[in-house]
Amino acid sequence: MAAKWPQIFAATVALIATANHAMADTDTPPTPPALSDKEILDTAVNKPGPKYPDAAYEADIEGYVVMEIVIAPDGQVTSVKVIKAEPPGWFEDAAVTAVKQWRYRPPGRVIVAKVHVDFEIPPELKLPADSL
Repeated sequence: MAAKWPQIFAATVALIATANHAMADTDTPPTPPALSDKEILDTAVNKPGPKYPDAAYEADIEGYVVMEIVIAPDGQVTSVKVIKAEPPGWFEDAAVTAVKQWRYRPPGRVIVAKVHVDFEIPPELKLPADSL
């Protein structure tokens, strides 16, 4: 009978080790699925708007800027490149300055995306036609 104890002991240790390993797997919370690039872009943590350029405001000019941005794994915008501005020469600097301040939830990866920034004068702030 004494000869069977080592076998029983070894089988018991193996069973306990297997049970502990299985329990450890269930104790670990599941990893949430990674957010898509669109979900990251749609849920900015900080997205200040651009300052309307004084010269464009005084000239009653509206427009937009399209940029390519790079979002770092920590959520910071690390690169901004103007792709198109309409009308050219009026809004690019203000758009780039604003977008460089944007922050996103950390995606854990690099994201390259296009963003569109509009410059529109609210009707209540439009200068009267006779003052232009």
